[in-house]
This record gives sequence, C-alpha cells and structure tokens, in this order.
Amino acid sequence: MAFRAGFGTLISGAAIRWSIHYPVFQGDAKAQWFLAHPTGTPTGPIGELEPMQAELVVFDHGKRMVFNSSQTDYTYFVSVRNLGPDSAAYTLDGGAVV
Repeated sequence: MAFRAGFGTLISGAAIRWSIHYPVFQGDAKAQWFLAHPTGTPTGPIGELEPMQAELVVFDHGKRMVFNSSQTDYTYFVSVRNLGPDSAAYTLDGGAVV
C-alpha cells in the first residue's frame, strides 16, 4: 500500500534525514521503501510552482526497533539529497516491499 509520509523543499546540494515512526498499536510495518517525488519550485502563493530541474536521491534507509515492557515500536529512516541545479519542492512517498 502506498502512502505519503511528508513534504519539504531542498536547495541544490542540500540533504535531510527523515524519521517515520510507527507506534505499537500499528505493529511492525515490515519492509518500507521511500522515494522523494519532485513537485516543483515554490514561487509565491501556495500552490504556484515554476519549472525546475531536480534530481532527488534517497539513501541510507534504516529501521530501528525499541522494545519496552512488552511494547515494540518501530521507526524508519531515510535521507534525501538534491543533486539538481535548482531548489526543489517534493513529497516523501512510500510503500511496502513485499
């Protein structure tokens, strides 16, 4: 099942680390994959985008388990870097690997 985990904007050359937490009541979400989907460059009023060149790379996928008094929580991690020449707005999309 696909989902949207977040959104952001990165300038050229910048990177950011995301963490996505699954609380105990949802259980283990198993293997997850995340991709940064370029949506454009913000220009002014919300929703207005201008053309841009973006290459967003995801790397360093990780998963942490914490077991506390019979409860287990999982947190997923992924890093995103903008290799393109322009700033890029994006969504962080994901889905299960089966």
